[in-house]
Amino acid sequence: MRTVCMRPVRRLFASADASHQVAVGCTLGMLIGLLPKDNLLILMLAILLVSLPAHKIAGLLALGVFSLVGRAIDPLAHQLGGMVLLWEPARPLHIWLYNLPLSPWLALNHSIVLGQFMLGCYLIYPTFWIGQQLTHVYQARLDRWILRYRWTGWMRGAKLRVQWGLDS
Repeated sequence: MRTVCMRPVRRLFASADASHQVAVGCTLGMLIGLLPKDNLLILMLAILLVSLPAHKIAGLLALGVFSLVGRAIDPLAHQLGGMVLLWEPARPLHIWLYNLPLSPWLALNHSIVLGQFMLGCYLIYPTFWIGQQLTHVYQARLDRWILRYRWTGWMRGAKLRVQWGLDS
């Protein structure tokens, strides 16, 4: 039981070769954090975060940070979403999307949701790139800092026990 509970913590520090997974987790966390939490887009992005080989802890940390950022940029998102919703050439597309079966639950007819989603889509690549660069820079330092503590040896030993099949 202890192994199951400690596995996410061990994976946070044992993912030195998976900087892209940390970056994918940060990116999905950014998208989830920016959007208002009462629509189907959040559920779909959360399923992606859980099911893809992305770093879940990094995604949750990014979700927390970008939830605060999302609240701060709501007026900007409202203006951006309002401009897109009122853009005359896109009006038939919005009508067609809204008449689809699940589309009202996506809430893309709300200016803040659409604006936050557009900002999030615009920030996908920069967030991925920054997450990957920060992982490359700080992973070795973080590993050295964590290996100084005694509990890290216990966790590494538990991981070896699981790998060797000694833990049931």
